[in-house]
Amino acid sequence: MKPVATANSEISKILILVVKRVGEILLTTPAIRAFHKAFPDAQIDVVVDQPVQDVLEGIPYIHQLIRLDPERTPLKLVSAAIHLRKARYDITVDFLANPRTAFLSLIANAPVRIGLDKRIRKWAYNHYLCPSPEATSYVPDVRLNALRILGLDTDGTVLDFRISKEGREQGQQMLEDARIGASDSYVAVAPISLRAYKRWPPDHYAAVADHLIRERQCKVVLVGGPGEYRFLESTHEFMRERAAALLELRDLDSLAYILSQSALYIGNDSGIKHLASAVRVPTLTMFGPSNPAEWNEPDDPRHVVLWKEISCREPKCWQTCRYGYRCLELVTVDDAIQAADRLLAEAGTLKQQDTVRSVGTN
Repeated sequence: MKPVATANSEISKILILVVKRVGEILLTTPAIRAFHKAFPDAQIDVVVDQPVQDVLEGIPYIHQLIRLDPERTPLKLVSAAIHLRKARYDITVDFLANPRTAFLSLIANAPVRIGLDKRIRKWAYNHYLCPSPEATSYVPDVRLNALRILGLDTDGTVLDFRISKEGREQGQQMLEDARIGASDSYVAVAPISLRAYKRWPPDHYAAVADHLIRERQCKVVLVGGPGEYRFLESTHEFMRERAAALLELRDLDSLAYILSQSALYIGNDSGIKHLASAVRVPTLTMFGPSNPAEWNEPDDPRHVVLWKEISCREPKCWQTCRYGYRCLELVTVDDAIQAADRLLAEAGTLKQQDTVRSVGTN
C-alpha cells in the first residue's frame, strides 16, 4: 500500500481509541509508543473508559487521557464526540471498532481515520488495519500495522506500564505485612478469570503452588483483581501448604509492584498476565480455546504457554463448546510444574538477556 503519511508530515495531533479492558490497553502501548517515535512533536491523546484509565497513567509519551463517562447514555457519547471534533485531530486510530469507538472516530473527522474493516462500521474509517506480511499474529504486532500502512517504522512489541511512587509504597507494605523480605523469592499465582473457558482448575493451581513451596522453597502469593478474591480462596482451600498471602488488589499500581518483585507469574490468560509482561516478569500461562499466538509474546523464552492441540478447536469455539472446555483441563499439573521449574532455574540467565527498553518506575 502506498504510504499516506511520513515522519516529515505536518502531523500535530493524534487520537488513539482503545476504551476497555486492562489487557487490551496494555497490548496497545507498543503502537502508541511507535506513533510518538514517528511524530515526537505531535500531541497524542488516548480515549479510555474511566474504570481502566490507570493503565496509562504516567506514561510520558501520552499527552492526555480522555475518559469516557461510565454512564453510556447517547447524550454523553454525543458530547464526547463533539469534544473530539473540536480538537481537530490529524490522525485517529480505532483499535476496537465497536459501535462507540466507530461513532467517535467518524465524528472526530480526522483526515486519516484508521480502523477495522468490520462490515457496517467500516464506513467510519478511510484506512483499514489489514494483515501484513511483516506482522506476527501477536495482537500488539497486529496493531503496529496502523503504522505500517502509513509507511512508518515500528518500535517492537514490548508492553509499557509505569508504577507510581504510591503504588510502589503500597506494594512494599503489602509484602511486609505478608512477611516477605527483600531477599525472599516468591511466585505470583493468579488463578482468576471471570470467563469459565479461561480458568484452569483451582486444585491444579493448588498442586503447583504446593510443589513450589515444598520443593523450590519459594513463597507463593495468590493475586487477583477487584471481585476475584473467591478464586484465591478456592485455590487456597485445595492447598496443603500455606500461601504467604491472598491479595485482592484494587489498584493496578500496587498489583504491578507485587508482580514486578516476583520471580515468576503463573496464571490464566488475563489482564494480569499482560501486566506481568509489562513489568518484565517471566510468565507461565494456561490456555484453553483461545489462541496463544495472539496473546503471548512470540519466540520469547521468558513467556511460556501451556495448551493442547486438539481437533475441535476453531475460532470462537468457546461460545458453543460441548466438551466442558476439556482443552484447558488437558493441561496437566506435571506440565505446569516442569515449566515452572525450568523458568525459575533459568530466571537469572533470562534476566541478563533481557535488554529491552523499559518505561519502568518513578
